[in-house]
Amino acid sequence: MRTTKGSARTQAKRRLFRKAKGYRGGRSKLLRTAKETVVRSAASLHGGSRIDGLMQGGALYFIGEGTRLVTAYEPLFHRGTRDDALVKSGDIAYPNALVLTRKTDATNGGSSERLVLLFNEESAAKTVHIENLELGEHAVAEIWEGGGEKIANPATMTVRIPARDVTAVYISDPAQ
Repeated sequence: MRTTKGSARTQAKRRLFRKAKGYRGGRSKLLRTAKETVVRSAASLHGGSRIDGLMQGGALYFIGEGTRLVTAYEPLFHRGTRDDALVKSGDIAYPNALVLTRKTDATNGGSSERLVLLFNEESAAKTVHIENLELGEHAVAEIWEGGGEKIANPATMTVRIPARDVTAVYISDPAQ
């Protein structure tokens, strides 16, 4: 009777994968990073990425969450430029704080938008204080899936990031 799952070679590959990824048991930990992986890839590559390695049972939910975020702000992910220096914090920094920016209207003084992506790789929720730099006086922020409530002065914010998740802060500035 065989008591192991897979051949010795397959088990060795699994051990190497777990060691390389910092895997600490529990498949759900690895699956939960699928959302973060999709969002990071889209922000860094400005286009598509392969996710077939993540296609395990349960990962589809987290992949769906990541693609919903990317779809909601697709112009920023596709045509935006990275400028991580636009967010400053003592609690979080690159690579866990990414900023995508884009000019939306060249007429009437120009307007701009930015998306601040805050990642939490820890097993507990995290509250961070951030300072958004170079904002105009009419800038308004909204936290993705935060109930649609507008934040009138997003220059300094306190944001809660769930465990092993990403929080997106969308900032629009009608006339910068």
